[in-house]
Amino acid sequence: MTTARAGFLVMAIPISREDVILLSASIDSFHSDLEQKVRSNPTLCQLRVRIQEVTRLVDDDMGECFVVGMCFDAVDYEAEDSDGRTPAEVLVQELGGSTAEAWVTSAGPIPLAPPYGWKRDTFVRKPNDTKSICDCLREYGLVIVQHAKTENSNNQQHNERDNTNGTVTDDNSLIYQEAKIQLKQHVDLLEQTVCEHYPHIELGKSAFGFEEYTHRGLGRFEVLFDPVSSLYQLLRERLEPQWIDSVCQYLQSDRASLRLNISCVYSRPGATDQDWHTDGGHYSHGGKVGEPSEHQPYAVCIFVPLIPLTAETGFTRFWPKSHLYPNLLGLARAADTLQATIDGVNMQCGDFLMYGYTTWHKGVRNSSSDVERPIVQFLYSCEWYKERKNYGTKSVFDTVPSVEMKLTTIAS
Repeated sequence: MTTARAGFLVMAIPISREDVILLSASIDSFHSDLEQKVRSNPTLCQLRVRIQEVTRLVDDDMGECFVVGMCFDAVDYEAEDSDGRTPAEVLVQELGGSTAEAWVTSAGPIPLAPPYGWKRDTFVRKPNDTKSICDCLREYGLVIVQHAKTENSNNQQHNERDNTNGTVTDDNSLIYQEAKIQLKQHVDLLEQTVCEHYPHIELGKSAFGFEEYTHRGLGRFEVLFDPVSSLYQLLRERLEPQWIDSVCQYLQSDRASLRLNISCVYSRPGATDQDWHTDGGHYSHGGKVGEPSEHQPYAVCIFVPLIPLTAETGFTRFWPKSHLYPNLLGLARAADTLQATIDGVNMQCGDFLMYGYTTWHKGVRNSSSDVERPIVQFLYSCEWYKERKNYGTKSVFDTVPSVEMKLTTIAS
């Protein structure tokens, strides 16, 4: 017996100028009309079409249009009917007409954006509002916390944003300058070591991966800090109190049971766009591969910019709600077409962004001429999960122990 398999289609239906006036606030009505078409069309009934979601956007080519996400069942996605149409072509023609387009076909649902795209305010939360931060993280896969305080600044009276330079104006904001100075010492030594002992590596262009230093694309690198170094201790002591309650609540764990990596991803001027990716896969408790669950996250990242993030310096782009869908491999580029992304731009020193380990994202190019983009990253994970994919296994200093001692001296 042949069994039908579930599929998913995202279709765009353009709206004429007259229809825009009549349907400017009628997504629900349009959704109902589609449901009626499905019920009255034997071909669509045979495909067991289920309209999942309807939204709206303005496309560069199609103009104002409805975007419809629907599930259907088919034995063979490529099989043609008597008129030579595949199931997706049947859906487009029967529901959308000659001007409609199939934008995405997949084996399962994908997240769409609300009408006309995501708004930044949806993801912004206040510091210390643990419940709201965790709720946003669970629902959308990310949350932006603006103008948070470092540990010592909790006792300061003056802690306001200086609109002239985009930084926090309390005395304790010097932590960001101090972190940048120590980071530069780390990076200078790492680059010197690579150039002297690994001449086949062309920094900024070659792919490489050491346990404490790795490339993340053209012009983009990540430095993993040693837990005994002063920079690791400084960042943990001064920054962690801002979010640790939210992390523990989100991961349903106490602090002592969590693993922590602290690193810095820095993008040089000219660094290119990354590909869409997640930092980890979907797992059930205990580290076994299983169905995803928003109630069982195992790792969370916190991005802390050391400079204000602008369109010129670049930022990280996210696909909200993508953390809930295990079937997006190979489909993430559709997020741009569907206008279903949100940009982590206009973040200042003192802000931070949290995102789930299975949330799809990508670093955006640094188009500035002379500004490096350093982002400190805290990675918390449940005790059973150990990060193995994103770093190498060999230290850059394995063959030069004297330099390793030098690094320890700088960091301590």
